[in-house]
Amino acid sequence: MPKPFNSSLKKAHPDLKARYKDFADPGKPVDDWDMRMQSLLRDFIMSRPMATDIIIDSLVCRTNVCEIRLLENRKYLLLGLFGELMQQPWMANQVNGSVDFNPDNSNAFYMLLMRKPTTN
Repeated sequence: MPKPFNSSLKKAHPDLKARYKDFADPGKPVDDWDMRMQSLLRDFIMSRPMATDIIIDSLVCRTNVCEIRLLENRKYLLLGLFGELMQQPWMANQVNGSVDFNPDNSNAFYMLLMRKPTTN
């Protein structure tokens, strides 16, 4: 993983490291959740008024995990973006998240989102 995001995993809680392992080795997709979630996340980020000051370094969803790596040009934009994102109904119903605001680079935002198990 490139800098400045690599320090997020080095210092991360074991749960975040386990989620990253699931992301790196996703297995075979069971449906189109990954494509739908990736589109929802990208559209949400790009529709914010502050989108011109946010750089999407990477936004990839695979099988049951999404990895988001963002950079900000102005401080505290990503903190607000994260708060808004967690309030979206489609987020609350579909994912659990882990987020790390990189202490080595306060302009970097790293997040892993895990798909919630579906109940039948």
